Amino acid sequence: MAIPTTCGTGSEVTWVSVITDVDRKFKMSIKGSKLYPAVSIVDPDLIITLPKPMIAATGLDALTHAVEAYLANPATLITDTHAVKAVGLILGSIEKAFADIQANARQREDLMYGSMVAGLAFGNADVTAVHCISESIGALYDIPHGVANAMFLPHVLDYNLPACTRKMAALARTTGIDAASDDQAAQIFIQKIKDLSKALEIPTFKDLNIGSDQFPLIADMSFKNNSNASNPRDLGPADYRNILEAAHGPNFSGTPQQRNRYGF
Repeated sequence: MAIPTTCGTGSEVTWVSVITDVDRKFKMSIKGSKLYPAVSIVDPDLIITLPKPMIAATGLDALTHAVEAYLANPATLITDTHAVKAVGLILGSIEKAFADIQANARQREDLMYGSMVAGLAFGNADVTAVHCISESIGALYDIPHGVANAMFLPHVLDYNLPACTRKMAALARTTGIDAASDDQAAQIFIQKIKDLSKALEIPTFKDLNIGSDQFPLIADMSFKNNSNASNPRDLGPADYRNILEAAHGPNFSGTPQQRNRYGF
């Protein structure tokens, strides 16, 4: 029986488990039909006391699941349907849930529902390069998984845009973005995700204080991730280093209290 108490992983409907080997500093994905729960109970009231940083991190983790599932090479019509539904639910609810999870019952329910549907999407398609990077950084530096996903989602979308402009624009338009060209719609969607991360007080990659001398190791680990092949645009170690460099932008502009929420 699976009863989720965060709005992020979608584990209640997937066949995936992740174990971190702290000695090897390596995250292992274990997959198999026996990992499907016999029964899942998804109750939005179980996240009513979730702290704001956890709402932001796990909610954006779920958004990453949905967006990546939609753009992944193994995506299908069925997974696309789940992914689009999840993106709409999460984007339509996460800011109000973050502001006051207890008072905003409808948004709390939509966020939890979106997380579950996102699990149906990526559990039957896959994730892409965002998870390849976040799993590597999480293993090496014990960074919360959802925080790492939120940091890198817009930068990976920037990289992938030439390979999936039409599909990214279609996803953007389902969220109410009206633009004349596909490229413009996709660019607005990427900026929307950047703005959302800032509104939810997600730190930037630079806030982790990871030296650029570590980028080759992170890039190599990311390249070797099993989901690398699912990315819509080919990625080699050099491409991952470029994404890391792009993400290593200005420092997070939040207060010290906001930074401390995530331990940075």
